[in-house]
Amino acid sequence: MNAPKSKETLQPCLTFDLDQRVGGSSPSERATSWGRSIPPFSVTVLHMGTPRPHHKLPRFFVLVALAIGSVAALPSTAHAAKFAPRPNAQCQKLHRVVATPEAVLRCEPNARGLKVWRVQRGKGSTRFSQLPSSQGNVAQEHLPYSTKNTFVTSALEPETISVTPSPTAQAIESESSYPVLPDPDNGGSPEVIIVPPEETERPNPALPARVSGFELRTLGETSATFTLTPMAGVSLYQVYVRYGDSFTLKGIDGSNPSVTFTDLTQDWAYTACAYYHLNSVESEKSCLNFRTLGTRPVEPVPAAGPTVVTATATETTITVNWSAVSDASWYSICHVRDDAMQCGGYTMLTDTSAIFQDGSISAGGDYTINVQAVFADSSRSRESSTTVRSLGSRPVPNAKLAGVTNLRVVSVTPTTARVVWEYADSSRINVWSVTSRHLTSYSSTGVDASAREFTITNLAPGLGYEITIQGRSDSNETEVVSTSVLMPNG
Repeated sequence: MNAPKSKETLQPCLTFDLDQRVGGSSPSERATSWGRSIPPFSVTVLHMGTPRPHHKLPRFFVLVALAIGSVAALPSTAHAAKFAPRPNAQCQKLHRVVATPEAVLRCEPNARGLKVWRVQRGKGSTRFSQLPSSQGNVAQEHLPYSTKNTFVTSALEPETISVTPSPTAQAIESESSYPVLPDPDNGGSPEVIIVPPEETERPNPALPARVSGFELRTLGETSATFTLTPMAGVSLYQVYVRYGDSFTLKGIDGSNPSVTFTDLTQDWAYTACAYYHLNSVESEKSCLNFRTLGTRPVEPVPAAGPTVVTATATETTITVNWSAVSDASWYSICHVRDDAMQCGGYTMLTDTSAIFQDGSISAGGDYTINVQAVFADSSRSRESSTTVRSLGSRPVPNAKLAGVTNLRVVSVTPTTARVVWEYADSSRINVWSVTSRHLTSYSSTGVDASAREFTITNLAPGLGYEITIQGRSDSNETEVVSTSVLMPNG
């Protein structure tokens, strides 16, 4: 390949306008000449380096121009195929988006780290985009297909031509305006961590100062009223009363700093705390302990349950018999297997026998049967239990199908993430389960098995998420595949 010409070289380059609707003798004039009727072929001469006065076009270039003029008679698809990007062809600038009548392409890294054009969606809109150059320092600018076959080839930096994008192109541009970043924490730990409330009530000088003047104003057998002293710059406060980890929370307006809690239990020990938020940071808590007045009610002792409970089983049913309990209105029966429990779904055979034949019993399973008597006042007896194993052998679970491949996040906004994936044959699954997780908070959506992309919504700006996808049917499921994304702050 010859070395690029220096700027001092006077070698001219040609700009051919092959569209009848585009004219003018310079790129800037063409940019403002949309829709003007001109001859189907015109030639403009541009020089590199020092501008030169117009001179007669050399005969050689006239012959070249006449030969290239025949290109105008070719179908638009023939010319477009030469300059439009092809899927999986290499590109130069990441996240560049190009729209054609057939597809929307985006410059993305592939598995080997090369930048290639990827198909993003179906028939799209038109926009003005730069394509990769294959001629050294010669830049190519591909105009929208709505302008047919106009192109510019120049060793000079081409002028920017403003073309108003359609709504679809604007949406693509807005999706691509944020970088797609993985979350280094992969959504954080999914482990549920229970923090004792006493720990959050301890003094912490690193937090905004605690509420002053928080005190118990009035106290009754089942109620308590609290007041506090408003602070400068704080208008809203939160006050809660708790017993153990059971809370009742109410808000206080700074202009009326008093709140009353009712429906408390007589002669019961409680903790009350007040706090506020400053710039989204929770303050230290002001807390006090109190005990309601009156006499603590005597907790009723549950009646004894059935004295005898027996069970027999087949591969798909369990029959339960028990002894009667005096004054019982009806009986509640549950079966428990591993970590699954079902109460109800049985058919009563007599007043003291029932059968589970609703499809909830599996072969070769170990079950615990619990029976309780229920009385007219809705109180219940203590549980009486027995165990039984259903006949047969546990079915061998189906081997999981292979998971999706190339799962990735291709675009984000502060609250949405669009994911795409590949899967050869989805005939054995009915639905994709697409799940986003931040810490212990999950959101899962079912997506049709034919889909290969999905936009997750209602995400929180600035948080990191683990995104998983799994295919499911009545008898099959795929391996779980995951990726992660760090949402932009907006």
